[in-house]
Amino acid sequence: MSRLNRRDFLKTVGLTGTVSAAAACRWDDNLYITPIENLLPYVLKQEDQVPGTPTFYATTVTTGPHAHPVNGRNREGRVVNVGVNPEAPWQNGVPAAALLGLQRHYSPDRIHEPMSGAGEAATAVTWDDAMTRVTSAVQAAGGKKVAYLGPYRSGAIVTLINELTDGNAVFWEPLGYDAEADAAEALFGQRILPGYDLTKAHYVLSFGANFLSGWGGTKLASQYADARNPNIGNFIARFAYVGPHLDQTAANSDDWYSCSASAQAGVALALASLVADKKGTRASLGSALPAVDVAAMASAAGLTAEQLESIATQMASMPSVALPGGASGATTGAVDLAAATYLLNLASGAAGVTFGMGRHYEGPIHGYSDVKALQSDLDAGNVAVLFVDDTNPVYSLPSSSGMAASLQKAGMLVSVNSHPDETQALAGLTLPTHDAFEDWGDEVPEAGLVLARQPTTSPLYNTRSLGDILLSIGKATAPAVAETAANEDGTVIDAAVAAAAAAIGIDGEEAVEVALPALGFAAENWRDYLTQTWQRSGLVTGSNFEQGHYEALAKGFLAAPGRSLTPPALTGSHSFGSAGAYTGSGDVVLHAYPHPFRQDGRYANEPWAQEVPDPMSGRTWGSWGEVHPETAASMGIADGDLITVSQGDASIQVAAELTPGIAAGTIAIAFGQGHTAQGNYAKFGANVVDLMAATATNGSGLAWQATHVSVSNTGEKANVPSTLGGDKQGGRDLAPAVPAAELAAVGDSEAAHAGELTGIHHLPRDPRLVETGNLDFYPVPEHPNYRWAMTVDTNACNGCGICAVACSAENNLPVVGRQLVAQGREMNWIRINRYWETNPDGSPDARFLPMMCQHCGHAPCESVCPVLATYHNLEGLNAMVYNRCVGTRYCANNCPYQARRFNFHSYIWPEPFQLQLNPDVSTRQMGVMEKCTFCVQRTREVKGAYRDQGFTNKVPSAAIEQLPACAEACPSQAITFGNLNEEGSKVAMSRKSARSYIALDELRTFSAVNYLGRANFHVELGHHGPEGEGHGDDHADAGHGDDHAAPVHADPSHDDAGEPAGDHHDDAGHTAGGH
Repeated sequence: MSRLNRRDFLKTVGLTGTVSAAAACRWDDNLYITPIENLLPYVLKQEDQVPGTPTFYATTVTTGPHAHPVNGRNREGRVVNVGVNPEAPWQNGVPAAALLGLQRHYSPDRIHEPMSGAGEAATAVTWDDAMTRVTSAVQAAGGKKVAYLGPYRSGAIVTLINELTDGNAVFWEPLGYDAEADAAEALFGQRILPGYDLTKAHYVLSFGANFLSGWGGTKLASQYADARNPNIGNFIARFAYVGPHLDQTAANSDDWYSCSASAQAGVALALASLVADKKGTRASLGSALPAVDVAAMASAAGLTAEQLESIATQMASMPSVALPGGASGATTGAVDLAAATYLLNLASGAAGVTFGMGRHYEGPIHGYSDVKALQSDLDAGNVAVLFVDDTNPVYSLPSSSGMAASLQKAGMLVSVNSHPDETQALAGLTLPTHDAFEDWGDEVPEAGLVLARQPTTSPLYNTRSLGDILLSIGKATAPAVAETAANEDGTVIDAAVAAAAAAIGIDGEEAVEVALPALGFAAENWRDYLTQTWQRSGLVTGSNFEQGHYEALAKGFLAAPGRSLTPPALTGSHSFGSAGAYTGSGDVVLHAYPHPFRQDGRYANEPWAQEVPDPMSGRTWGSWGEVHPETAASMGIADGDLITVSQGDASIQVAAELTPGIAAGTIAIAFGQGHTAQGNYAKFGANVVDLMAATATNGSGLAWQATHVSVSNTGEKANVPSTLGGDKQGGRDLAPAVPAAELAAVGDSEAAHAGELTGIHHLPRDPRLVETGNLDFYPVPEHPNYRWAMTVDTNACNGCGICAVACSAENNLPVVGRQLVAQGREMNWIRINRYWETNPDGSPDARFLPMMCQHCGHAPCESVCPVLATYHNLEGLNAMVYNRCVGTRYCANNCPYQARRFNFHSYIWPEPFQLQLNPDVSTRQMGVMEKCTFCVQRTREVKGAYRDQGFTNKVPSAAIEQLPACAEACPSQAITFGNLNEEGSKVAMSRKSARSYIALDELRTFSAVNYLGRANFHVELGHHGPEGEGHGDDHADAGHGDDHAAPVHADPSHDDAGEPAGDHHDDAGHTAGGH
C-alpha cells in the first residue's frame, strides 16, 4: 500500500478548499487522517487568560541558596517557558535548573496520583486513603520520631517542617555546601554561607568552585561577566584556578595551577600566610592563621614557591576574592580548604568588599553526619515515619553507606515527590507534590531577601502542595495553639510584627494590630499559612496589607535590601592538618564533578539535559572519562574508546575523552548518570558514585574526592556521541584572543580600525577594485527599517550552554536521541564550539564560540535553493518558508557556518511534553530544513505591541537587547540583539570596537552576527593566532594599508547590509576568519 506524502498531498488538494482537504486526508487508509474537531468558546474562561495572549507570573524556581526569580510564561492555561523577571533584585539570565524544571514539569514519567506500595507493586489510592494512612502512622508514633529528609529549603516551609517533625528534619544536598558552612561556624560562629561580589574583584582565585555552572547560584556568573567587562571600571578581572581539572568554569581561567584536590587546602593556607605578611594583616587574624611552610606546601602541590609568591602578590596588590572548592574540593580535608579560603579573604582585605556578610545564606545546611545520625535512628527502629522530599539518597550515596537498607527500617517511608527515583521506589507510600510552577511558597536565598513563589499554571495531575500535606497532618495530630493576646475584634497584638514594622519605618497602632490567627497548624491551607507568615514579618509594604501583598506577588519578592557586604567578625579558629587521603589500590586519581545540566543527577531524566552537548567534551547521552593524552597513551587508550574504571569489586564503563584540561594520572567523570529507577531518559551512562566508599570529611560532609581507581581499555568503541567537530581552529581565527591590558585601556569605544586588537589580517585587495568599489558580485540587499543583528561577546561567554537549552524551549526543537545524534542529526539551532589553544607558557587555553545562523546579507544558502524556500527579507533575516522546502539540503551543504538542521524524521513529543510547545512557533515535519530565526516570533510580538499602543516610530534597540531566547537566558549577557540601522544601538556600536570581528569574514557573506574577541593576559598585540603564534612578516602590512581607505560600496545606501558606513575591512573587519 502506497503512503501519501506531504508534497503529493498538497498537489492533490490544490486550491479546492478545506472540505476537499479533509476528504483527501482519508485517502490513505487512516494513516494520515486529520481528526475533525469542533472549536468551542470558553464557557467558564480561566482567570487572567486571553486566547493568543501570554500571561506572565513572577515566581521563584529552585530552593535554598539557589532560589532564583523568574517569569513564567502562560499560554491558554499552560506554562510554556521561563524568562527573566525584570522587577527582580537581579536580572541575570535564566538558570538551567529553571528550564530543565519546566521540562520536568511535563515529564511523561511524573507520578499522577498517590501510590501505595513499593516499586512495580505500587497501586493508585485516593488522597483520602493516603492521608488517613500517614496521619494514623504519625498519631501512633508514640515515643518514636517523625522525621524529614529533603533538599536545602528556606522560608516558611522550613518552619512548618520543623513544627511537624519537632525539629527532626535534615536539609541536605549530596553536592552541597557543608564544608563551607562548617568553616563559617568555626571561624565566624554562625552556620551560614558567606556572600560574594565578583564585580569589584580584579583578581578571582578559585579552588575548584564551579561558580559559572551552579555553585553559589547564577548571579555569580553575571557578576563575573561584569568583572571581565572592559567597559565597566576600565579593568578586566584576572581569573586563576587551582585544581586538577578544567571543568566548564575552570576552563575560563586565565591561569591554571594544576594540583591534586588533596593539595588545594595547603596551597590556600600558604597563600593566606603570604598575603597576610604582604598586607600586614597577620595580627588581626591572630591564632586563626597558623604558621605555614610555604615551600613545603608548594612542593606537595607540585607547584613552585615562585608561583605561590606571584599569586600572593596579585591578591595583595588589587581587590581580590578567593572561592572555596564545593564538590570539587570535597576531600577528607574539605573544611581545611574552606577555612583557609576564608582566611585568605580576610588577609587580603576582601572582607566587606568582595566577601562577607550581608548577602549570606542563613537557611539550614545539614551534612552527611546529620544523614548518618538519621540513619542510626532508622537502624535502631526509632523512626515511626520518615518523609523523603525530592532527594535521592539511595542513588546519591555510595552503596557502602547502607542507606537503602536503613530506609526500609522506617515504620513508614513516605515519598513526597512527584517524580520516580531509586529512593521513591522503596517507599511504601508516595504523595505526589506540586512542583515550583504549581505551588505557592517563598525562599530566602540571601539574608533579608524574600522571593515569592506563585503558581504559573494549574496542577497538571492529582498532586498537592507539600505545605498542604504537612498542614493536614499537623491539624490531625498536633494540639491547637492558643492565641496569646487579642483585641476585642479578634486581631492579634504581635510584638514581632511591631518590631519589624518599626524597622521599616511604619508607625501607629495599625502596624501592631493585625488580623492573624495563631501560628502552628491553624491556617486553613498552605497559601493562608504563607500569607499569614508574610503578614507577621512586616516586610510587605503598602497602604494596606492586601495592596502590598498584591504588589509583592506582581514583583516576585517581598523585600530587597541594599545587599551590601559587611566584614564578618572572626570569633574562632579551625584546627588544620587533615591532609586529603585516598582509598583504593588503583594508580589513577578519580575526580568527580557536577555536570552543568544534570548536576547531581536530579535532572538526568530531562531530555534536554541529555541531548544538549556538554560544554567541554561535546558529548551527549552517556558518561565519559576525561583523561590526559599522556596518561591515555601510557594505557593504550584512544579518544572514544570504551574504558573500564574499577575500584575493588565495583566497575563502570565510560567513553574516553582525551583532553589537555586534566592533570596527568587523573580521570574526571561527571556525576548524575546511570539511574535505575528515575525514568526512561535517565538510564544512560554510569553512576560514578558506585566506585566510591562512604568516606567522611573532617567536618559534616562526604568526601567525593578520595578514591583511587584502575583504568583499562575494553578494545571497543563507546556509543557516547560528541557534537564537537574539532579541537582546533585550523588557522581560521574563529575565536581570536585580544591582549587584556590593551582592551582594558580602550574598552569597546570606537576604534580607528575596528578589530585592530584581534590581530586578524587580510590579504591585500586589488587597488583598482577598491577605487571603484566593485568588491562584491551582487549589491547588498536594502533594509529600509530594521536590520536585525546580534553581537556575541566571547569575553563574557563562559560556554555554559544555557542558550542552547533556552532555544530548545522557545522554538520547539525536537529531541532526537542518542543514535541520531551519533549520525550527526541533532537539531540544536545554536551550538557552542570549544577550541583548545596553547598559551605561551604551555598551559591550555579554552575558547568558546556560540554559533548560530548568521543571517547573512549575501547568504550562500539562498542562492542554491531551487524553490526559494529560504530568502532574505526586508528586515535582514534569512527566512524559511517551511511549506515550500522540498528537502534538497543544498542550503545546508552551502552554509559555511554549518548552522542548518534537516528533519530526517517527523519527530514526536511523548505526552505530555507536547503541552510545553510554544504555540507561536510551528513544529516542523520530515523533509524540512530549519535553523535559527533570531526568535522572529518575539520581534513580531514586540512590534505588534508597539503598534497597538499607537507608536509609529521603530522599536528602539534598547528595549529588545535581550529579546531572543538565547540572549534572555544567558547569565553573563554575552548575546546582544538589536537593529543595526539604529545609530547608537549596542549592536551597531560594537562593530566599531577594536575587538570586533566577523566569523569567516573573507567569504563576504555580510553576516548579521559579529563577535567580540576574548581578553587574554598571555598574548601580545599582533600575536593572537592559534597556538599563540604570530602572523609573520608576510602579513605585516596586509589589511592596514591605504587600499582600505576607500568605501566598499559606491552607493552608501548599501551600508545597511550589516556593516557600519565606510570600508567593511576597515570598520568591521580587520576581523576576517582566516588568511
